[in-house]
Amino acid sequence: MLVIVHWVLWVAPLGVFALSLLVGAQAGVGAVGALAQYVGIIALLMAVVIVAVYLLVVVAGGVRLGRFARAAAAVQLVAFSTQSSIASLPAMAEAVQAGLDRLG
Repeated sequence: MLVIVHWVLWVAPLGVFALSLLVGAQAGVGAVGALAQYVGIIALLMAVVIVAVYLLVVVAGGVRLGRFARAAAAVQLVAFSTQSSIASLPAMAEAVQAGLDRLG
């Protein structure tokens, strides 16, 4: 199952691009403004969550910011791009195994 999810995540950007082309062709230029607002709001919320988690890890966990950022980067990219906790499970499992030694 994890292998299948991994394959789906690799082709997902192509599918999203194809769907956005179809929606753009049908909705016209008016949809660009709504899409830009959506992307802006999501990007802002992601930044707020990242800052909050990083502060919590540094203050409560005692882990240096750079070490944690390097260990969590791949998982964060998958989780935020898919917006799915199930889809990010393979990346989390790999990161936990690799990060145990690095983070202590």
